Amino acid sequence: MTFVPGSARSRVDMFTFDPRSGAPTGPLETVLELSSLAVDFDLSPDGSRIVYERRSNDIMNDSTRSNLWIIDTDGERHRPLVSGTDSASSPRWSSDGERIAYIRSTATGTGIHVRWMDTGQTALVANLQKSPSELSWSPDGRWLAFTMSVPTKSEPLAK
Repeated sequence: MTFVPGSARSRVDMFTFDPRSGAPTGPLETVLELSSLAVDFDLSPDGSRIVYERRSNDIMNDSTRSNLWIIDTDGERHRPLVSGTDSASSPRWSSDGERIAYIRSTATGTGIHVRWMDTGQTALVANLQKSPSELSWSPDGRWLAFTMSVPTKSEPLAK
């Protein structure tokens, strides 16, 4: 992804790399350009699709809203995946490419959701009081891990 400084434009560029040397082997290809900010990309395991967080400003509420979008790596079929007035972020493909986990913030709290890509069904798998971060699937796709601040009793540093 390329961010154009001094503007709210983003561009997604794709390269091909040699797996041994890491050197680029193919030309740069621009997959999409946006007038809003695109962040937190995740490439599907088969390399055919990109899911990402698209941020826009809500000037009426003086806030930023994030939704999830998906696009094929050939630049076709660009569409919203999770949209609305609630913010969705941190999309992560499962290792088999059949599900996407993401974080969704609502007026009542923050949850971790999973969407099955073949049916479009979504499940809330965790309803949390604090905002999680660093969402990640286990390699076998059976578990989700995340970090989150939790309250703790403070111990004095000195007596």
